[in-house]
This record gives sequence, structure tokens and C-alpha cells, in this order.
Amino acid sequence: MEGGYLERITQDDKVIFAREYASHGDAFQAALAVGTPALAAEAVATSLLLDTSIKKAVKLYQRWAESQRRATRRTVKERAAAIMNTTIKDFYRVDPKTRQVVFIPPNEWTKEQATAVRKLKFSKKVDPFDGSEEHTYQLELADPLPAARLMLEYGLEDLEEGTTQESELDRLKDMPEEEIQYRIRELLG
Repeated sequence: MEGGYLERITQDDKVIFAREYASHGDAFQAALAVGTPALAAEAVATSLLLDTSIKKAVKLYQRWAESQRRATRRTVKERAAAIMNTTIKDFYRVDPKTRQVVFIPPNEWTKEQATAVRKLKFSKKVDPFDGSEEHTYQLELADPLPAARLMLEYGLEDLEEGTTQESELDRLKDMPEEEIQYRIRELLG
């Protein structure tokens, strides 16, 4: 039925098939992606999906793709939370020497503070008589309402953290696709 096409499938073809099937779930299209003719694609796809190593490779690709999605969601969640939780008071502190409230310069901001800034205008005045400098900052923070809407709309407020699955996905998210392909080649052995 497969007309010998299954025997012609190389390890590289299996990697491509696993990646394609994991990305869209269409085994027929995945078989076409490895060069199988349309008349034989369904039979080849069925045979490949029965292979245990292909199933493991597909599962690894799916977990890797999920880790990429979660990393993106986590980044969006962290940025939205920074915008929502940062206020103008976070940009001032009491100077221990003068005991005056002073603006925290941008090079000392935390990542969260920097994320929350929409606009910063800086000006410097130099006194012509004594050469002293006066720095002025005009700070505008990002509106927290769109960030809150984003978190609610996409369900980012309830991302689970600390689970076993989460830690496995964290390990996978930093792995380049070449490493995933190498691991899949090992699975397909």
C-alpha cells in the first residue's frame, strides 16, 4: 500500500515528520512534508504514528513548543505585573546624607521600574556663577488598566508555578531547536 515509501523514510525525514505533526496535528500533511506522494501519504503517516520512537519525538516537540509558549506568557505576565504594581513613589527615596526625598536616577532602576516607564524627559541646568548642576526628570508611567485587561483577557493571573511540569518546561524553554532535534534523533536511534 505504501509502495516502498516507508522504507525510504530517513531519520531526518522522521525528525521533520515529528516536528510537522507536533506543530499542526495533521499526519497527512506531515507525511507530505517529508516528500511522500499524496496517494501514499495517509498509509505512511499511519505507519509512522504507530512507531513508538516517533510518538516520543512528537511528544518532546510538543513539550518544547509548550515551553516556548509558557515562557512568552510568563514574560508578558511579568511585564504587565510590573506596570500594574509600580507607582510614582517607587522612583523616589530618602537620601541618607541630606534626609531629603530624591529621584532615583535611571541607572539605578530595577527591571520592574524600567518596564513601567512610558516616557522620561531629562533636563540639566548649570548655574553660571558656581557651576552647580540641577537635574530635572519628568516621568510618565504606563497606564496600568490595559495591563490588567491583558492579564484578565488571557488568563495570565493564574499561571501555575513551581509544579514538576513547570520545571521540566523551564528546562526545555532554554534549549535551542537544534538540541531538541539532536534529542529526537537519539530517540529515533
